[in-house]
Amino acid sequence: MSKGTKITLEKAKEISQEWIDKLSPFCLQISNAGTVRREDKESTHDVDIVLVRDEDKFDEFKAILDDLEYISGQPDGKTCRRKLADGVELDIRMCSESNWGWILLKHTGPTSFYLFANEEIDDDMGRDFASEQEVFEELGMDYIEPKYRNILDKTDRPSFRFGDMKQLIKENAMNWLNRMKQKKQIGMVEHKVIQNAAKKKVGQLSIRGFIGSSFFEEGVTDVSVANALKEIGSVDTLEVLINSGGGSVFDAFSIFTQLRKFDAKIVTQIEGLAASAAAFLSQAGDEREMSGNALFMIHEASGSAFGKKGMMEKMMGELVRGMVKGFRGMSGDRGPGERFKCINGQCGNEWEAKAKETQTDVSNKMH
Repeated sequence: MSKGTKITLEKAKEISQEWIDKLSPFCLQISNAGTVRREDKESTHDVDIVLVRDEDKFDEFKAILDDLEYISGQPDGKTCRRKLADGVELDIRMCSESNWGWILLKHTGPTSFYLFANEEIDDDMGRDFASEQEVFEELGMDYIEPKYRNILDKTDRPSFRFGDMKQLIKENAMNWLNRMKQKKQIGMVEHKVIQNAAKKKVGQLSIRGFIGSSFFEEGVTDVSVANALKEIGSVDTLEVLINSGGGSVFDAFSIFTQLRKFDAKIVTQIEGLAASAAAFLSQAGDEREMSGNALFMIHEASGSAFGKKGMMEKMMGELVRGMVKGFRGMSGDRGPGERFKCINGQCGNEWEAKAKETQTDVSNKMH
């Protein structure tokens, strides 16, 4: 089967909404499906739509689709695939109101999730599910939003075909899906835009808690910061307020790069703590400030490795070189005596004490 032109998720959303608007006057129900509905990929080759035709308006419905380049299927059948002017494939799945829930779940995907559901529900049974919620009730599960359904790797798909593992797989899948749905929030990003006394636009980006995420916990990620910066938009100054004990150094590197590329004067302010990976973020500022009772902490590079002695030695060397080089590159070439500027002007002695306690002479690297 040929693939259509590859497009970004945002473009696919635009096209999907455009065609939903065009076809909805001739449908009883209509929804996007596939990648656009799940929002779990950055790009796609087609736009999936599920709909229930209004048979009283079929001629108008058919006329719209007949104007497009034919790939397969017909407007009066179950599927109708057409190519749009820009090469994108429009994949339409028709159903009835009685099996709307099953067809929508099936074509929202991903395939791995559908195969999981199909172990309990076949297409004949699916005729009786008018909503996705009814499907989940039949599975004995809470409703799972589309964006959380893509957690079963392709390599797991064959295992759904073996009855001996069926119950175990079902239980594991349910546990994973429900835990993914209820990720523990251990960090947060907030943003707003204000106007200062000089009537200039100032963006404020607040970074608090853990940096990075895991399967079951959500912190401050490079994606959440990217979205916040996009919403802040064009400002004269960006104030980055930090209170974090650190986390993923790779998310921190990415966030640092985003801040340095942001078209505004960057002012970082340590309100409580900037430790470990969060210390990198404080270095993104053109100006750097810390309150009188705030703490700044860097530590020796740390990590883990498994393998032979030579592999572990190599990992240690690369880790140390990479982290030291990274911090020097971020802190920049600052002369002796330069240090953090205190918000209230009272933290000079305290900062020197903290630098001495950590046995790390970094006071001449910051201002």
